[in-house]
Amino acid sequence: MNYSLIERPDTIGSITMSKLVPNAGYYIATYGDLLKPKECLTLEQFSKRITSHYTSMKAAKDAGILHRWLTCMAYAEHTAINDDCLPTAFEYTDIVYDSEGIALILGGPALQWLNAKTSQAA
Repeated sequence: MNYSLIERPDTIGSITMSKLVPNAGYYIATYGDLLKPKECLTLEQFSKRITSHYTSMKAAKDAGILHRWLTCMAYAEHTAINDDCLPTAFEYTDIVYDSEGIALILGGPALQWLNAKTSQAA
């Protein structure tokens, strides 16, 4: 499964999202009803849908966290593949995260997946 997608295969099927996404189950349980049957969205599209459908600060925060994770993950994957290492800094909006901050954003499963990429790169 592509880590950047969320999908609802059919009308009665369960919604799927990569287990690399921290709190994926929470996003599915809380916002999964925003997906139509047989719909597949990127996490960027999904985060925009959350903010367009819900006006609460909690929903805006959740969508922002999801978008930040996706952006950080894409950058970390690019760095792992092209530089054979994990990034030591990541700039998002007006904040620069160090390697500790990156680890907190990505979570354990994503870091393990990325570390496997670095050992395969080059």
